[in-house]
Amino acid sequence: MTIQEIRYAGHLEIAELAELRKKEFEGKGDDIDKCFCWTDTKEDGDFWACVYYKDFSKAYKIVSLEKIKKRIMKRKKKDRIKEICKEAFKELIDENKNEGAVKPPLPESMEEHLESRVDHRFDLIVLTNTIKNLIVFRDIYRQGWKPGFLGSKYNIIYCNGNISISNMQFNNEMFSFQSEELRDKFLENFRKELEEVKELWI
Repeated sequence: MTIQEIRYAGHLEIAELAELRKKEFEGKGDDIDKCFCWTDTKEDGDFWACVYYKDFSKAYKIVSLEKIKKRIMKRKKKDRIKEICKEAFKELIDENKNEGAVKPPLPESMEEHLESRVDHRFDLIVLTNTIKNLIVFRDIYRQGWKPGFLGSKYNIIYCNGNISISNMQFNNEMFSFQSEELRDKFLENFRKELEEVKELWI
């Protein structure tokens, strides 16, 4: 059965979920038995087997319509966060163009930084979204450093429902820093904001 046929059968949410799984696994074509591996998805093989053989009533017993909608919304939120991050990168101004420039003190809160800045260059950054704000301030703390594939990285991560820290060499997390000290300082100063969006940047 194809995704288009699922849509024509009136099961729009399942079709949209299939599209998301296809995108995750970079599948080709429209046939659900080829565009992603059933057993590798969160729904597992039984659900997709029922869908493939048009047994939708049984499929909904395995994964309810409510769960399907939640999974779709969660993925859409993640995609939106990626878009926001890309926008933040485009809008950021490189403060380290001059090697000898004196670096400003690291801000300890968003409010303090915004109130104290008189430099009109930062008027270009519209801070309306918490995750976007965090990306901006993360890059201020990085002071021009960019994580590479190799080399130690000091990360703030979301794991098992909690915010925690880790030291990794190969993983490039969204909130990774060049030193343990900067990572811990960022976590201390922006824990409240990180808690607000922790489920969106996993």
